[in-house]
Amino acid sequence: MKKTFPLVLAVFAIALIGIFSRPSGYLADLWPANSLILGLMLRNPQLARSGFWLWSGLAMVVADLITGSSVIKALVLNTGNIFSVMAGLIVARRWRLALYPVKDVVDVLSIAPVALAAAVAAGLFGMYANPLLFDGSVADGFTYWLVTEFVNYVVFLPLFIVAPAFSALSSGAIKACLARMNLLSLLPGVSVIALCLLAMTISGPGVIAVPLIGLLWCAFAYSVFSTALITLVYCVWTLISLSNGYIDPDQQISYWLNVISLRVTVAMVALVPIILSCYIHCNRSRLRDLEYASNHDELTGTLTRRALYNLVQGEDEQPESMTLLMIDLDHFKSINDNHGHPVGDRVLKHFVEIARRCLRPDDAFCRMGGEEFMVVLRDLPADGANRVAARIRASFEESPLILESGELIDATVSIGVAVRYSDEDDFDALAIKADRALYEAKQSGRNRIIHFAD
Repeated sequence: MKKTFPLVLAVFAIALIGIFSRPSGYLADLWPANSLILGLMLRNPQLARSGFWLWSGLAMVVADLITGSSVIKALVLNTGNIFSVMAGLIVARRWRLALYPVKDVVDVLSIAPVALAAAVAAGLFGMYANPLLFDGSVADGFTYWLVTEFVNYVVFLPLFIVAPAFSALSSGAIKACLARMNLLSLLPGVSVIALCLLAMTISGPGVIAVPLIGLLWCAFAYSVFSTALITLVYCVWTLISLSNGYIDPDQQISYWLNVISLRVTVAMVALVPIILSCYIHCNRSRLRDLEYASNHDELTGTLTRRALYNLVQGEDEQPESMTLLMIDLDHFKSINDNHGHPVGDRVLKHFVEIARRCLRPDDAFCRMGGEEFMVVLRDLPADGANRVAARIRASFEESPLILESGELIDATVSIGVAVRYSDEDDFDALAIKADRALYEAKQSGRNRIIHFAD
């Protein structure tokens, strides 16, 4: 209970918000508590097994009681809430719907069947609760409860699903986010607010779709979470404005079927920017992965030869000094022959891990092919480059790879060093010099460093 207490307290606070939006004698216009409970259990299945749903139900009962509801009303309404939440959770698990973490558009679309299942459960419960609590009909109870809960789930659940984990909300991450903010970055969000205000000055059945263009702009400009948050603001504003007559859809708003129709329309509009934002960011993520794969060696994670050449030759300003280290693992073929290629691959990765600890973060590190690597040291004096080469050679020699069997795989490297002394030396010429120095290091006994000498 101690671990879930802050979450139960959050459910209690959000339930109070929903209760204050409840018209006199009927259901709340906005009820985010069910979506919060369901979203938390979808993100962390352990919560469902720990009784979180039961404590949340009690928190909602307490919220109802302290705001003036009768005991019967509080128990009936919140029993229906938990019944609805558990129905959505069961459907998500039974169909193995991957709502969290969101990785694709399909994950966002999966919210719809989960929301529908939870809403149907609420509608079934409403067939009993509506006559009991509000003297309404069974049919009206099923329809109104189903639609109201479906809208609430579609509006609130995406936000709780795509929200970043608390562990990701570090002070550094928040500062970085604030640093990226400027007037231009705020324009998409401001446009949504402006279009919502514009909708208050016009009428017609399409008035609720006026802010959609701003929401689509947000989908292109912001993260999925930010888009979902702004979309939620739009939905809350629209639903409250419809209930209070701030916007006029030019229909018989007092007729409850029209209210239901408009609420469903708002929910459907809300899904569009979230789905679009998810699609955009998933594609961007795939493109980043493809770009990384094309520029990095699959086994070691170092740069590929092409990526290194593009990096060095694409620089607008050449560094004042440049040193190339051409590195080759000694007798690597015998390691493969005696221990197998999987062990050889581990030796390569082991070397890369050790070499990275000897390099600066911005030093270019490339696998040229097989067991041969290149390091580009920019803006580092010759004596500093020599110390880097010496550390790499010594550290690798002193750190053999230890297999699970306890066997030690000893290996060494030979290094050829070439320093650019003038701007006239291009990169290709420098690489040839480093390669010649490496060849001399291998010919003269290996496990040594040779500097190219004209």
